[in-house]
Amino acid sequence: MYMDLRKHTEACQKCQGKRNLLASKRASIQTPSAEGPFQKVAMDFIGPLPTSLSGNSFALTVQDTFTKWPEVFTFSKAPGTGPTGEDVIEALMDMIARHGKIDEIITDNGSHFVNEAMREVTAKLLIKHTTTSPMHPQANGLIERFNRTLKDWMRPYLNKEQSNWDDAISLVLSAYRTTEHESTGFTPFKMLYGREAVHPSSTARLVARNAEPIDVKEAVEAIKEGLQAVHKKARETMSKKRQQAAEREKDLPAPRQFQEGDRVRIYNDQVPKGLSRKLASPWRTVGIVQEKKGPVTYKVRVCGDQKARTINVDRLKRAPPPEDEGAPPPEDGIDMKESDLKRDRRQTVFNQGAFLSPGQESVLKEFVLQEDPVPTARMQRASEATFDPIAHDPSLRDVQPDQRFERGDRYEVEQVIGKRTHRGKVQYKLKWRWYPLSHATWEDEENLTCTELVQEYENSENVPDLDEHASLFPALYSVVRVRHVKELNREHTVKVTRLDKEGIQLQYLEEPTRTKRLKKESLVGRKQTIPSASFLRNYQWERECDDPAAPAPSGGTA
Repeated sequence: MYMDLRKHTEACQKCQGKRNLLASKRASIQTPSAEGPFQKVAMDFIGPLPTSLSGNSFALTVQDTFTKWPEVFTFSKAPGTGPTGEDVIEALMDMIARHGKIDEIITDNGSHFVNEAMREVTAKLLIKHTTTSPMHPQANGLIERFNRTLKDWMRPYLNKEQSNWDDAISLVLSAYRTTEHESTGFTPFKMLYGREAVHPSSTARLVARNAEPIDVKEAVEAIKEGLQAVHKKARETMSKKRQQAAEREKDLPAPRQFQEGDRVRIYNDQVPKGLSRKLASPWRTVGIVQEKKGPVTYKVRVCGDQKARTINVDRLKRAPPPEDEGAPPPEDGIDMKESDLKRDRRQTVFNQGAFLSPGQESVLKEFVLQEDPVPTARMQRASEATFDPIAHDPSLRDVQPDQRFERGDRYEVEQVIGKRTHRGKVQYKLKWRWYPLSHATWEDEENLTCTELVQEYENSENVPDLDEHASLFPALYSVVRVRHVKELNREHTVKVTRLDKEGIQLQYLEEPTRTKRLKKESLVGRKQTIPSASFLRNYQWERECDDPAAPAPSGGTA
């Protein structure tokens, strides 16, 4: 029974959309390394910060991956604006002027880093520009950790208004550059200059003055040999640290592997405005793996979108299809791996005597599924009051909607109700707004722009239960939206108060949607009786979006 429950929860789309991965299953961080000073540098922006007395509101942090030498550039920006590619290029040229050519820069995917101006400059200067995978700052962990240290060390120097943060940067940089770095065993200052910095209280200058004069060539050779020794020792220390990290990760599970075409879920903690981040489903986005880009990165295309994105494996997990889409189990039993049959230490121990008998289970199933509901007085009255205009007058089936609906309509997708692969292409079946289910069509995925509706379908437990042969009239006492052929932009929310051989009676509940130029008398509370044939010819209707059983219409088009 435990394995049955496990298979059921793995196929449950709602469970998979909410359950997080265990921390022990996260992939190892790929740390950038270099063999010399300023071969690779990492960049990132901090801000917006409170506008300082100098007018600065953003800071660009830069750190060399070998010497750990940091630089900080401040920028003044108008409220509501941010840094641009020109700001990054200005800082990059300043770095090159003082430290020489840079072989590679590592940044995130912000528009201030990824733009046409940056591509042109890096191409001319032969600089490789590496971007981290989106929404995964751990990939640029060196500069992210420095940003944290920078902000922590600045706090004691800030005033009440935090308007002097740019004045405190020079003090923090001086302290950081002269502090021994754990990964190298040396200070960034010595890694870059081959000697330690001389402080005002240091006696190094006094000793140098009393020493005998030294030849310039000998001094250059001494500095060169000292730098080589420092860099060699630093490389050994960094290599040892990497080995220690690999040793710690040796006992962890191997990183998850995906194959081309695998169905996966993508972690996305961004939520629409008005919703709670704590209650949202972070794994609600479904995609298809296209290829493996690196040791821990994959190129994934979101279902309903043709653009592929590079995503870290920590933001991916398998998305088993719903139970009705999976392959049927073999007739001779369920095919299980031997490892799956081992009892997990977190498995709940059930009381075998507490299970239901077959008879009790059958009764409970009938009650839950409502296979034989007990008719109530209200259901009886509703059944007696049901009137089918088509059965009363079969000629209504031949009534065609006014052609002005076709000419003036912009087709909008209401719901995705099916999926298939046709001639090698993925297609989705679309239910169109204002049209019955019989008008639903199959459309190629590459032609769709309703990504949100596609994701809703991918996260659904099963195919929506819609009747393709539904009545051409709304049900009695139902709340629907209607529009007239002469006013396609005005949608009325109405309630069907009568449906008989005389026609259909509508009661207006809310003010209609309208343009600013239309100023008409309110219809709220009024009732209107429309002949059945006229209703089919001049009106279109759809279920009200506030109805829990009805999907909310979307502006997506195909």
